[in-house]
Amino acid sequence: MVDRIRRFQVLNSQIFATLNKYLRTSTAETDSMPVEHVRCFQPPIHQSLAAAAGPPSGGGGGGGAAAAAASSQGGGHYRAAR
Repeated sequence: MVDRIRRFQVLNSQIFATLNKYLRTSTAETDSMPVEHVRCFQPPIHQSLAAAAGPPSGGGGGGGAAAAAASSQGGGHYRAAR
């Protein structure tokens, strides 16, 4: 039992050593890294919900039932790199 615990400790230390090697960056490396631009997209709306919502009403933000249904289904933002 003690031997098994020691093996897991060694394995964990190797895993964390590898992670620390690649996750730690100095400020000089951070400054030279390119900036990644990310666009946010609204979640897709199922056709049946879009048809039930009808045309958006003018003014006031719109969206109606389709926006409410999309937000009740988890909502959130989909992100895609450019």
